[in-house]
Amino acid sequence: MLLVFDPLKAKHVVVDGYIPSLGTTAAEKATSENIAMQSLLLLIQVISQPIMFQEGRLRSPYNIWQHFPRIYFKDSSISFVNEIYAFHSLSSSFSPSRSMSKFLD
Repeated sequence: MLLVFDPLKAKHVVVDGYIPSLGTTAAEKATSENIAMQSLLLLIQVISQPIMFQEGRLRSPYNIWQHFPRIYFKDSSISFVNEIYAFHSLSSSFSPSRSMSKFLD
């Protein structure tokens, strides 16, 4: 996603949370708001609809960006054990009589 924000010059708004200070000009504020709105539209297009229902209330690309790791990134021992279980359960539920493509569907 950062590859998309870099050409838009939106990384400082979305990832870093840039907010124009009181001393900035009206043109700089308008540019910052424009970048924020373009980034928000981009996120709306990319995020799936069930996730958007959860994230839509945040209304800021920076808030949405900060919310993703808190909700979807799990770095704990329980998560690790759960991933190993999910991986091993695949082999026990696969039947050679069915094709791999049917199994993956």
